[in-house]
Amino acid sequence: ISACEKGRQWEQSLVLLGQLQKQGLQLDVITYNSVISACEKGRQWDRSLGMCLHMLESGLEPDIISYNAAIGACGRVGHWEHAAQMLTSTRAQVIEPTARTYNAAISTSEKTGRWADAIYLLDGMAQNE
Repeated sequence: ISACEKGRQWEQSLVLLGQLQKQGLQLDVITYNSVISACEKGRQWDRSLGMCLHMLESGLEPDIISYNAAIGACGRVGHWEHAAQMLTSTRAQVIEPTARTYNAAISTSEKTGRWADAIYLLDGMAQNE
């Protein structure tokens, strides 16, 4: 699945994930993160968010890598609201946002012309450090 991510083959990563599930294999956060990242690179923001939800439904907690990829996917297509929601989710899960997390959200703000939000996020990033 990691090779699918690197090769920008998001569809194939979903197929492989489905095959692993059908075989009854126990999937872990790393497996899901590879699929989420493949979807991010393929500009499939809705599938990235869906994978985070699927993780939760499977009893797995998304980690900061999961959130970073999902926020990045939203940012690639300018979905500010979804990116902001994911950033808020990191805090609700008591996961400390990283510089990459903030950068992805700030990039989304910039792409959607939400400069005040970008400044607010920069301020939040500075307070976290």
